Amino acid sequence: MGLKKQNYIINGLELPLAYAKIGNIEIIEDTANVEFKIHTSRENLNIYEPIVTIKQSINFNRNNPLYEQLYRKSKEDYFKDWEDDIIP
Repeated sequence: MGLKKQNYIINGLELPLAYAKIGNIEIIEDTANVEFKIHTSRENLNIYEPIVTIKQSINFNRNNPLYEQLYRKSKEDYFKDWEDDIIP
């Protein structure tokens, strides 16, 4: 599970296709401090250091799946123009 976006521009660099996935998560009470790692492909996210890391603090409900909540809420903020990247 992750996110993807075409023509992503960061720091003057345009990526034809960018992928984001959750890296580190630090949980303090009902808040998750999340790092989203961004690279040019799913494979590169697993092999190389990210091109950029986006940090967000997201409130969550402990009774629901954590990752699903983090991805959904991140799309309300920084990643609102991104689409889901779910591998069947």
